[in-house]
Amino acid sequence: LHVPSMRRHAPHSCKCRFCPTCGKHATDVWADGVLDQLLPVSYHHLVLSIPFQLHLLFAFNRSVCFNILFRAAAQAIQQWAIEIKKMRMGIIAVLHTFGADLKFYPHIHLLVTAGGMSLAGNQWISTPANFLMPHIGLKRRWRYWVTRLLKGCSSGGEISVCQTYRGIETLPHVCWTVEQAL
Repeated sequence: LHVPSMRRHAPHSCKCRFCPTCGKHATDVWADGVLDQLLPVSYHHLVLSIPFQLHLLFAFNRSVCFNILFRAAAQAIQQWAIEIKKMRMGIIAVLHTFGADLKFYPHIHLLVTAGGMSLAGNQWISTPANFLMPHIGLKRRWRYWVTRLLKGCSSGGEISVCQTYRGIETLPHVCWTVEQAL
């Protein structure tokens, strides 16, 4: 009896979100769910990151500091929308903790609606599809909110700051990165 050599592929899942095979499936399922909930409007893609001087602080206080990223991003955008445009914008935020080179690089990706609901909630206010807000204004608001929230958590004892780290006071003077892809 001659049995031909057969090779069978038996897929299995390592269930690791960093695995290009297993993680991609989970990402695709999540993305499909989000896409079903998007409003039929244009969106802006923003990437907000923190200065490298904060990476160590974020690495040792992940839960609190990552929450600060979400809160600061929402505050920076909504503050501008409410004060300047008299509206509330829709935001979807996704945290990335590593860069393309797989080094620790916490940053947040945002999908922001090109417009928003009036403060009264009865009218959609459109903004140009090719312009969200002035870059320097967003950068300053982002820096302000991250710094303010970090100071609050630091003085409240929610995050541990080592003796040699006194960087929160110097944060306004270091490089903050905000990218707007339209």
